[in-house]
Amino acid sequence: MPAVAGDGPATLECTEAVLAIAAHFNAAGVTLVALPSVSIVVEMENIKTVEPDLLGVVLESLAAQLKPHLGALPRPPQIIFSYPGQPDEREEVLHRIRRDGPGLAAMDLDAVGTPDGRYYEMKNAGAARADGGILIFVDSDVELADGWLGKLLEPFNDATTMAVSGHTFLRHDNFASRTLALIWIFALERGDDREAARRSINANNAAFRLDWFRSVGGFPYDPGFKVSCALLYYRLRQQGLDCVRADARARHEPLRGWRFLLWRAAVTGRDADRKYRLMKSPSRARRLRHAGSRWGTMLWRSTRRILGKRKIVGLPLWQVPAALLMGWGFYSIAFVNQAASAIGLFGNAVEHVPDYAEVH
Repeated sequence: MPAVAGDGPATLECTEAVLAIAAHFNAAGVTLVALPSVSIVVEMENIKTVEPDLLGVVLESLAAQLKPHLGALPRPPQIIFSYPGQPDEREEVLHRIRRDGPGLAAMDLDAVGTPDGRYYEMKNAGAARADGGILIFVDSDVELADGWLGKLLEPFNDATTMAVSGHTFLRHDNFASRTLALIWIFALERGDDREAARRSINANNAAFRLDWFRSVGGFPYDPGFKVSCALLYYRLRQQGLDCVRADARARHEPLRGWRFLLWRAAVTGRDADRKYRLMKSPSRARRLRHAGSRWGTMLWRSTRRILGKRKIVGLPLWQVPAALLMGWGFYSIAFVNQAASAIGLFGNAVEHVPDYAEVH
């Protein structure tokens, strides 16, 4: 098993430091022993379009989660902002972080640019600069809830734990976002424990032992849009390990714009075929059958959740028919693209969010 970074005397210099750390988290209702140092990678895929007010809320939620623990951690957390741009934009990015998130201004901040960087490429670029024993990933569009840090770190008391995934849910404030919260891959904030337990890895709210993450090469490269986290979980399971699900909560901003949603539905189908081909079977016939099976499953899941859980998100009864049509339409578009990919109508082109789908 890979050695755990931070277990040695360089990280915990004396027994008294360990006891102080444990006492601090015990007082907060979280039991932590021999806590290693922490590096946090914040992916900033949308830094050029996100509003300052929104970014400020996200950054201040991170600061609020870190500050109570600064005296108990072996050292202040290393926070790395990974953005899609040139390396020489680093100071400009850090200036914006300090401006929009003043609560982080005095902390150990770093930034790394990846030209034309895609989601997982930016995460890997940030991880390459990390030096903490535990590596945490969050995104610039998720607001962290109270108790997030302690709950995400607690499972690492077990030396066999290599990965922990928190509970991410979609914020909702209108018809479209309420419907998406019901049909999306994330579980709801409440009343959805079974769905939350089935999630593998939420890449926007997850932690890994840094040594293990690097030993498997980080998030595996794939031209798909959101495939790499599934491939990383696949590698974890191949090693006889699992991802611990923790109640470390993060509220994801709603997905905005009909053009983006139409594109997202299409790429969801193409990604589903990629995952099946890589992890199940390259057979076109089996992939096509899986497309049909998944279509039926997702239509039923959307129907069941809209009818059974609409009150949780505040979806009024009169909007249920439109919500059903939206859910069925989303996964029907996904099915068409998955089936087309299975029979070879799509190549293996790298998936980027097209300009027409960007929300400006």
